[in-house]
Amino acid sequence: MVLFADLIYVVCNFYLLKGINKQVLNCLLQIHIPEETTKPETELLDLLKSEELEKLKNMQILGLIGMATNTSDTDQV
Repeated sequence: MVLFADLIYVVCNFYLLKGINKQVLNCLLQIHIPEETTKPETELLDLLKSEELEKLKNMQILGLIGMATNTSDTDQV
């Protein structure tokens, strides 16, 4: 079998992880870093602790990508 990719750059939801699991692939998880003071890590931690993720044996999570809120406010950046 010929692989066209060794790494999936951004995975932003569990549905995509399930699709990636159909092949043996590495991936990076995307986490949104919101403008508000909410805790974006809560959703990520829930995913990493989930039994559903344990069932996905073919893919490997290699790291995280942080996506901040788009703004032109230079003080916020």
